[in-house]
Amino acid sequence: ILIVQEDFTSQQLLKQFLTSNGYNVDCADDGLEGIHMYKENDYDLIILGVNLPNLDGFSVCTMIRRESQIPIIFVTKANTEEDQIRGFELLCDDYITKPFSYKLLLKRVEAVLRRAKIEQKESYIEFEKIKLNLKTYSVEIDDESVYLTLKEFKILKSLIQNYML
Repeated sequence: ILIVQEDFTSQQLLKQFLTSNGYNVDCADDGLEGIHMYKENDYDLIILGVNLPNLDGFSVCTMIRRESQIPIIFVTKANTEEDQIRGFELLCDDYITKPFSYKLLLKRVEAVLRRAKIEQKESYIEFEKIKLNLKTYSVEIDDESVYLTLKEFKILKSLIQNYML
């Protein structure tokens, strides 16, 4: 999990709580650092503040959504209806306002990760060493990216699906 929060105390409390519940957690102090860490690592979930230095949380969410469907939960003091609507319009998975219950946050994290795992299963086809991403039309063989045209991708998908029947 990547936590991108402007308030160091909140960030560390979230990290400590999630770590004590079995999650691996990294932290970023501002939006630019959050984007950099997101691009450099493979996270299952991002917990994002809104009022971040250098690049606000809404901008971070927008940038991530251009290339990924990684689950994003806003955890923030920005609790107006307009802020919450904007978060959901930017396709966040949940929006939690401070103050909040840590136990409830944990349940929401579990629910978002559970839904993401189901969606991930439905967005891939795997056959032996070949992995097709049905959302990005990308192919990996032995964890190495392979460039295919859209037509080639569709042919490979069809061959695999027919073989698996």
